[in-house]
Amino acid sequence: MGEVRKRIEETRAAGHATNPGLLVQGSCGMGAAVFDAAGQPAWALSITGIEARFSSERRAKLGRLLLRLAPALSEKY
Repeated sequence: MGEVRKRIEETRAAGHATNPGLLVQGSCGMGAAVFDAAGQPAWALSITGIEARFSSERRAKLGRLLLRLAPALSEKY
């Protein structure tokens, strides 16, 4: 399985994406889709920062937060 396909599968399984320094060394980002009224992905809710602030425990907490807030935004739009 290619790297992109692997990342897609991980994102689907978690419900949010994580980018641990793939584009900028020492950075980390997480994001979840926000959907429009038609149910189509329209925006993203994301969190970024330095990798040192994204321990595995903190990523789990932030992932849960994204999965709570992104659907709440989707409901408003």
